[in-house]
Amino acid sequence: MAQHAAKGAINRKKILVRLVEAKGILPADMNGKSDPFCTLIIRNRGSLKQTSTKMKTLTPVWNEEFEFEIVDELNDYLDINVYDWDKTGNNDFLGIASVPIAAVINLDKPLDQWYPLLDKHAASTTHTKKDRGSMHVIITYTDAGGKVHAGGAAAAAPVAAAAAPVAQAPMAVPVQAGGFPQGGYAQPMMAQPMMQPMMQPMMQPMMQPMMQPMMGQPMMMPGQQMMMPGQPMMMQPGMMQPGMMQPGMMQPGMYPQQPGMYPPPGGY
Repeated sequence: MAQHAAKGAINRKKILVRLVEAKGILPADMNGKSDPFCTLIIRNRGSLKQTSTKMKTLTPVWNEEFEFEIVDELNDYLDINVYDWDKTGNNDFLGIASVPIAAVINLDKPLDQWYPLLDKHAASTTHTKKDRGSMHVIITYTDAGGKVHAGGAAAAAPVAAAAAPVAQAPMAVPVQAGGFPQGGYAQPMMAQPMMQPMMQPMMQPMMQPMMQPMMGQPMMMPGQQMMMPGQPMMMQPGMMQPGMMQPGMMQPGMYPQQPGMYPPPGGY
């Protein structure tokens, strides 16, 4: 992209003109085409600047930039004249686009617009004798403070990333040699309550026939003679005292009491 800077500019107010393209311009040559080029100038002041020439086209694309100093931003105009180039130097006028600088100074971004090409002395398209096409221009203004009114891309709003659920790793079980967990496998907590009701009914019928014949006879200790009914009981050394439980004997409350398990009051 060609750029032509303003020479000897001291004033900080300026415009940067980007001449993009034109379309629908008039044919000026015998082949029905034109060889268009443009001149640019701040009306009644400054120097004249010129684009390159595009050969044999009615839709030229320049895409060139030019810089101009602005003295009176409220009254200055940018004039863009389009000509058909002739090798003899007799260039044909094709149209003019005039842009008021006041239309640019109050914008926070560049002025991007298509302007109609008019007759040389026409004030608007209504005063133009024929359609001369249009011109695409982009103008960026720099104010006295040096601020460039170039606008800017809107900052993208930050997006909070949704926190993904964190999967918890299973608890590690210490493994000893051989591949078995240390301390053995954990037993289900429900095993003991389930087994106790099942064992009680099975154990009761088995123990009842064994204990009934034993409970029906008088208790004898080694070295003791059989006691007759009505004979007072004599306590021998080693005999079980009332209220004393020997190791291995069934405690009361462990299983439901069966009739005949304990001597009736008064003895047999």
